[in-house]
Amino acid sequence: MKRKVLITQPWPASYVTEFDRMIESLEAKGFTVMLHPKEIDMPEEEVLQFPDDLYAVVCGSDRWTARAMDRIPSLKVISRIGVGYDSVDVKAATERKIAVLTTPGAHSHIVAEAALAMMLAVGRQMIQGDYKVRHGWEKVIGPSVYGKTLGIIGLGDIGKWLVRLVQGFRMRVVAYDPFPDMDFAGEHGITFLPLDDLLRESDFISIHTALTDETRGMIGERAFGLMKPLSVLINCARGGLIDEAALYHALKERKIFGAGLDVFDKEPLPPTSPLLELDNLLLAPHNAGTSYEGKNAVVGAAIQNLIRFADGEHPKGFRNPEILEKKI
Repeated sequence: MKRKVLITQPWPASYVTEFDRMIESLEAKGFTVMLHPKEIDMPEEEVLQFPDDLYAVVCGSDRWTARAMDRIPSLKVISRIGVGYDSVDVKAATERKIAVLTTPGAHSHIVAEAALAMMLAVGRQMIQGDYKVRHGWEKVIGPSVYGKTLGIIGLGDIGKWLVRLVQGFRMRVVAYDPFPDMDFAGEHGITFLPLDDLLRESDFISIHTALTDETRGMIGERAFGLMKPLSVLINCARGGLIDEAALYHALKERKIFGAGLDVFDKEPLPPTSPLLELDNLLLAPHNAGTSYEGKNAVVGAAIQNLIRFADGEHPKGFRNPEILEKKI
Protein backbone atom coordinates (compact mmCIF):
# COMPACT_ATOMS: atom_id res chain seq x y z
CA MET A 1 0.00 0.00 0.00
CA LYS A 2 1.31 3.46 -0.92
CA ARG A 3 2.03 5.83 1.92
CA LYS A 4 -0.19 8.91 1.92
CA VAL A 5 1.16 12.44 2.26
CA LEU A 6 -1.07 15.47 2.80
CA ILE A 7 0.33 18.88 1.85
CA THR A 8 -1.37 21.90 3.39
CA GLN A 9 -0.51 25.21 1.78
CA PRO A 10 -1.25 28.58 3.40
CA TRP A 11 -0.37 30.35 0.15
CA PRO A 12 -1.60 30.37 -3.47
CA ALA A 13 -0.10 27.42 -5.37
CA SER A 14 1.14 29.85 -8.02
CA TYR A 15 3.67 31.21 -5.51
CA VAL A 16 5.67 27.96 -5.76
CA THR A 17 6.65 27.78 -9.39
CA GLU A 18 8.36 24.39 -9.00
CA PHE A 19 5.50 22.80 -7.07
CA ASP A 20 4.60 20.27 -9.76
CA ARG A 21 8.17 19.00 -9.88
CA MET A 22 8.20 18.66 -6.09
CA ILE A 23 5.00 16.59 -6.17
CA GLU A 24 6.53 14.37 -8.85
CA SER A 25 9.56 13.76 -6.63
CA LEU A 26 7.26 12.43 -3.90
CA GLU A 27 5.28 10.29 -6.31
CA ALA A 28 8.51 8.87 -7.73
CA LYS A 29 9.29 7.65 -4.22
CA GLY A 30 5.97 5.81 -4.07
CA PHE A 31 3.94 8.31 -2.07
CA THR A 32 0.31 9.15 -2.77
CA VAL A 33 0.10 12.94 -2.55
CA MET A 34 -3.01 14.87 -1.52
CA LEU A 35 -3.35 18.66 -1.48
CA HIS A 36 -5.57 20.37 1.05
CA PRO A 37 -7.90 22.82 -0.73
CA LYS A 38 -7.79 25.58 1.92
CA GLU A 39 -5.01 28.15 1.73
CA ILE A 40 -4.70 28.81 5.47
CA ASP A 41 -2.68 27.69 8.46
CA MET A 42 -4.95 25.09 10.01
CA PRO A 43 -6.23 25.50 13.58
CA GLU A 44 -6.70 22.34 15.63
CA GLU A 45 -10.34 21.92 14.61
CA GLU A 46 -9.30 21.81 10.94
CA VAL A 47 -6.44 19.39 11.62
CA LEU A 48 -8.91 17.07 13.35
CA GLN A 49 -10.72 16.74 10.01
CA PHE A 50 -7.66 15.38 8.18
CA PRO A 51 -7.77 11.78 6.84
CA ASP A 52 -6.90 9.26 9.55
CA ASP A 53 -4.57 7.10 7.43
CA LEU A 54 -1.75 9.55 6.65
CA TYR A 55 1.93 8.65 6.78
CA ALA A 56 3.07 12.28 6.71
CA VAL A 57 1.99 15.89 6.46
CA VAL A 58 3.93 18.72 4.87
CA CYS A 59 2.52 21.86 6.44
CA GLY A 60 2.79 25.50 7.42
CA SER A 61 1.90 26.53 10.96
CA ASP A 62 -0.91 24.00 11.36
CA ARG A 63 -1.77 23.38 15.02
CA TRP A 64 -0.57 19.86 15.87
CA THR A 65 -1.73 18.89 19.36
CA ALA A 66 -1.66 15.51 21.07
CA ARG A 67 -5.37 15.14 20.29
CA ALA A 68 -4.77 15.75 16.59
CA MET A 69 -1.92 13.23 16.51
CA ASP A 70 -3.96 10.58 18.29
CA ARG A 71 -6.61 10.82 15.61
CA ILE A 72 -4.07 9.68 12.96
CA PRO A 73 -2.38 6.58 14.42
CA SER A 74 -0.46 5.95 11.18
CA LEU A 75 1.23 9.38 11.24
CA LYS A 76 5.03 9.20 11.22
CA VAL A 77 6.20 12.61 9.99
CA ILE A 78 5.25 16.27 10.43
CA SER A 79 7.47 18.17 7.98
CA ARG A 80 7.22 21.89 8.67
CA ILE A 81 7.60 24.45 5.89
CA GLY A 82 9.76 26.85 7.87
CA VAL A 83 12.15 26.93 10.78
CA GLY A 84 9.64 27.53 13.59
CA TYR A 85 7.89 24.65 15.31
CA ASP A 86 5.93 26.34 18.09
CA SER A 87 2.69 25.19 16.40
CA VAL A 88 3.66 21.55 17.00
CA ASP A 89 3.56 19.80 20.37
CA VAL A 90 7.01 18.26 19.96
CA LYS A 91 6.82 16.43 23.30
CA ALA A 92 3.58 14.74 22.25
CA ALA A 93 5.06 13.90 18.85
CA THR A 94 8.12 12.34 20.47
CA GLU A 95 5.98 10.24 22.79
CA ARG A 96 4.11 8.96 19.71
CA LYS A 97 7.33 8.40 17.71
CA ILE A 98 6.38 11.04 15.14
CA ALA A 99 9.29 12.87 13.51
CA VAL A 100 9.11 16.68 13.54
CA LEU A 101 11.18 18.18 10.73
CA THR A 102 11.89 21.85 9.97
CA THR A 103 13.85 23.72 7.30
CA PRO A 104 16.58 25.82 8.94
CA GLY A 105 18.61 27.81 6.46
CA ALA A 106 16.38 27.09 3.48
CA HIS A 107 15.29 30.69 3.03
CA SER A 108 17.08 32.49 5.84
CA HIS A 109 18.55 35.06 3.45
CA ILE A 110 15.04 35.87 2.18
CA VAL A 111 13.75 36.58 5.70
CA ALA A 112 16.85 38.64 6.49
CA GLU A 113 16.25 40.63 3.31
CA ALA A 114 12.73 41.45 4.53
CA ALA A 115 14.05 42.50 7.94
CA LEU A 116 16.50 44.89 6.28
CA ALA A 117 13.73 46.23 4.04
CA MET A 118 11.62 46.93 7.12
CA MET A 119 14.51 48.68 8.84
CA LEU A 120 14.90 51.00 5.86
CA ALA A 121 11.16 51.50 5.31
CA VAL A 122 10.44 52.36 8.95
CA GLY A 123 13.55 54.45 9.50
CA ARG A 124 13.30 56.43 6.26
CA GLN A 125 9.49 56.65 6.45
CA MET A 126 8.97 55.16 2.99
CA ILE A 127 5.31 54.22 3.49
CA GLN A 128 4.49 57.56 5.09
CA GLY A 129 6.25 59.35 2.23
CA ASP A 130 4.14 57.51 -0.32
CA TYR A 131 1.00 58.55 1.56
CA LYS A 132 2.13 62.19 1.68
CA VAL A 133 2.62 62.28 -2.10
CA ARG A 134 -0.87 60.88 -2.67
CA HIS A 135 -2.49 63.30 -0.21
CA GLY A 136 -0.43 66.46 -0.63
CA TRP A 137 3.29 67.12 -0.47
CA GLU A 138 4.41 67.08 3.16
CA LYS A 139 8.00 65.99 3.83
CA VAL A 140 8.87 63.09 6.15
CA ILE A 141 12.02 62.46 8.17
CA GLY A 142 13.48 59.60 10.18
CA PRO A 143 16.75 57.94 11.22
CA SER A 144 19.23 56.54 8.69
CA VAL A 145 20.73 53.08 9.16
CA TYR A 146 24.21 54.07 7.96
CA GLY A 147 26.80 53.87 10.72
CA LYS A 148 24.23 53.06 13.41
CA THR A 149 24.20 50.20 15.92
CA LEU A 150 22.15 47.15 14.99
CA GLY A 151 21.11 44.83 17.80
CA ILE A 152 20.20 41.29 16.75
CA ILE A 153 18.27 39.15 19.21
CA GLY A 154 18.98 35.56 18.19
CA LEU A 155 22.08 35.14 16.03
CA GLY A 156 21.01 32.01 14.15
CA ASP A 157 20.86 31.50 10.39
CA ILE A 158 18.59 34.50 9.74
CA GLY A 159 20.45 36.80 12.10
CA LYS A 160 23.76 35.87 10.48
CA TRP A 161 22.39 36.66 7.04
CA LEU A 162 21.25 40.04 8.31
CA VAL A 163 24.80 40.70 9.50
CA ARG A 164 26.07 40.02 5.98
CA LEU A 165 23.42 42.23 4.38
CA VAL A 166 24.12 45.31 6.51
CA GLN A 167 27.88 45.31 5.94
CA GLY A 168 27.51 47.92 3.20
CA PHE A 169 25.86 50.26 5.70
CA ARG A 170 28.87 50.14 8.03
CA MET A 171 26.68 49.30 10.98
CA ARG A 172 28.10 48.30 14.32
CA VAL A 173 26.47 44.96 15.17
CA VAL A 174 25.77 43.72 18.68
CA ALA A 175 23.89 40.54 19.48
CA TYR A 176 22.16 38.67 22.26
CA ASP A 177 22.12 34.87 22.09
CA PRO A 178 22.25 32.29 24.91
CA PHE A 179 24.39 30.08 22.64
CA PRO A 180 26.82 32.52 21.03
CA ASP A 181 28.74 31.53 17.90
CA MET A 182 32.05 33.11 18.82
CA ASP A 183 33.75 32.13 15.56
CA PHE A 184 31.14 33.93 13.43
CA ALA A 185 31.18 36.89 15.80
CA GLY A 186 34.96 37.15 15.55
CA GLU A 187 34.89 36.99 11.75
CA HIS A 188 32.29 39.78 11.51
CA GLY A 189 33.24 42.03 14.41
CA ILE A 190 30.10 41.32 16.44
CA THR A 191 29.93 42.01 20.17
CA PHE A 192 27.67 39.82 22.31
CA LEU A 193 25.84 41.74 25.03
CA PRO A 194 23.31 41.00 27.77
CA LEU A 195 19.81 41.77 26.50
CA ASP A 196 19.39 44.92 28.60
CA ASP A 197 22.64 46.38 27.28
CA LEU A 198 21.67 45.56 23.70
CA LEU A 199 18.36 47.37 24.14
CA ARG A 200 20.10 50.44 25.58
CA GLU A 201 22.79 50.68 22.90
CA SER A 202 20.96 49.74 19.69
CA ASP A 203 19.48 52.15 17.17
CA PHE A 204 17.81 49.33 15.25
CA ILE A 205 16.75 46.05 16.87
CA SER A 206 15.82 42.96 14.86
CA ILE A 207 14.38 39.85 16.51
CA HIS A 208 15.30 36.42 15.13
CA THR A 209 14.86 34.01 18.03
CA ALA A 210 12.52 31.08 18.61
CA LEU A 211 9.29 31.41 20.59
CA THR A 212 9.51 29.34 23.77
CA ASP A 213 8.08 29.58 27.27
CA GLU A 214 11.25 31.48 28.22
CA THR A 215 11.17 33.98 25.33
CA ARG A 216 7.43 34.69 25.21
CA GLY A 217 6.87 38.38 25.93
CA MET A 218 10.60 39.04 26.23
CA ILE A 219 10.12 42.51 24.73
CA GLY A 220 7.64 44.20 27.03
CA GLU A 221 7.12 47.41 28.99
CA ARG A 222 10.46 47.16 30.79
CA ALA A 223 12.34 46.54 27.54
CA PHE A 224 10.74 49.52 25.83
CA GLY A 225 11.78 51.66 28.78
CA LEU A 226 15.41 50.81 28.04
CA MET A 227 15.31 51.57 24.31
CA LYS A 228 16.39 54.84 22.67
CA PRO A 229 13.68 57.36 21.70
CA LEU A 230 14.73 57.13 18.02
CA SER A 231 15.12 53.34 18.01
CA VAL A 232 13.36 51.07 15.52
CA LEU A 233 12.16 47.55 16.40
CA ILE A 234 11.71 44.83 13.76
CA ASN A 235 10.13 41.41 14.34
CA CYS A 236 10.21 38.78 11.59
CA ALA A 237 10.33 35.86 14.05
CA ARG A 238 7.21 35.13 16.11
CA GLY A 239 4.52 37.49 17.36
CA GLY A 240 4.49 36.16 20.90
CA LEU A 241 8.01 37.44 21.51
CA ILE A 242 6.63 40.97 21.90
CA ASP A 243 4.01 42.12 24.39
CA GLU A 244 1.71 43.80 21.86
CA ALA A 245 -0.04 45.94 24.47
CA ALA A 246 3.31 47.29 25.64
CA LEU A 247 4.36 47.86 22.02
CA TYR A 248 1.17 49.80 21.34
CA HIS A 249 1.81 52.17 24.24
CA ALA A 250 5.50 52.57 23.37
CA LEU A 251 4.61 53.60 19.81
CA LYS A 252 1.56 55.67 20.74
CA GLU A 253 3.53 57.61 23.32
CA ARG A 254 6.57 57.88 20.99
CA LYS A 255 8.86 56.13 23.44
CA ILE A 256 10.50 54.59 20.37
CA PHE A 257 10.54 55.93 16.82
CA GLY A 258 8.81 53.07 15.05
CA ALA A 259 8.46 49.35 14.47
CA GLY A 260 7.93 46.80 11.73
CA LEU A 261 6.03 43.58 12.38
CA ASP A 262 5.75 40.62 10.06
CA VAL A 263 4.28 38.41 12.79
CA PHE A 264 1.62 38.76 15.48
CA ASP A 265 0.48 36.99 18.62
CA LYS A 266 -2.80 36.17 16.87
CA GLU A 267 -2.82 35.65 13.10
CA PRO A 268 -4.47 36.97 11.05
CA LEU A 269 -4.29 40.21 13.01
CA PRO A 270 -7.85 40.94 14.22
CA PRO A 271 -9.47 43.97 12.52
CA THR A 272 -10.15 45.37 16.00
CA SER A 273 -6.46 45.37 16.97
CA PRO A 274 -5.33 48.77 18.28
CA LEU A 275 -2.06 48.25 16.41
CA LEU A 276 -3.92 49.22 13.24
CA GLU A 277 -4.38 52.75 14.59
CA LEU A 278 -0.66 53.52 14.67
CA ASP A 279 1.03 55.59 11.98
CA ASN A 280 4.56 54.62 13.06
CA LEU A 281 4.07 50.87 12.68
CA LEU A 282 4.70 48.95 9.45
CA LEU A 283 2.67 45.73 9.16
CA ALA A 284 3.13 42.66 6.95
CA PRO A 285 1.05 39.43 6.82
CA HIS A 286 3.71 36.93 8.04
CA ASN A 287 5.31 37.43 4.68
CA ALA A 288 9.05 37.78 5.30
CA GLY A 289 9.90 34.45 3.68
CA THR A 290 7.51 34.91 0.79
CA SER A 291 9.34 35.59 -2.42
CA TYR A 292 9.18 33.27 -5.42
CA GLU A 293 12.71 32.12 -4.63
CA GLY A 294 12.00 31.81 -0.93
CA LYS A 295 8.84 29.74 -1.33
CA ASN A 296 10.47 27.36 -3.80
CA ALA A 297 13.42 26.91 -1.44
CA VAL A 298 11.49 26.31 1.78
CA VAL A 299 8.73 24.09 0.33
CA GLY A 300 11.32 22.10 -1.58
CA ALA A 301 13.37 21.66 1.60
CA ALA A 302 10.34 20.42 3.57
CA ILE A 303 9.55 17.85 0.87
CA GLN A 304 13.18 16.74 0.61
CA ASN A 305 13.32 16.39 4.41
CA LEU A 306 10.37 14.01 4.24
CA ILE A 307 11.99 11.97 1.47
CA ARG A 308 15.30 11.75 3.34
CA PHE A 309 13.59 10.65 6.53
CA ALA A 310 11.59 7.99 4.67
CA ASP A 311 14.86 6.79 3.11
CA GLY A 312 16.37 6.32 6.55
CA GLU A 313 18.51 9.46 6.52
CA HIS A 314 18.85 12.15 9.20
CA PRO A 315 17.58 15.41 7.64
CA LYS A 316 18.70 18.84 8.77
CA GLY A 317 16.16 20.37 11.12
CA PHE A 318 15.17 17.06 12.78
CA ARG A 319 13.72 18.38 16.03
CA ASN A 320 13.28 15.10 17.92
CA PRO A 321 15.94 12.65 16.67
CA GLU A 322 15.62 10.69 19.91
CA ILE A 323 12.63 8.89 18.37
CA LEU A 324 15.10 6.90 16.27
CA GLU A 325 16.36 5.28 19.45
CA LYS A 326 12.80 4.08 20.06
CA LYS A 327 12.75 2.13 16.81
CA ILE A 328 9.89 3.50 14.79
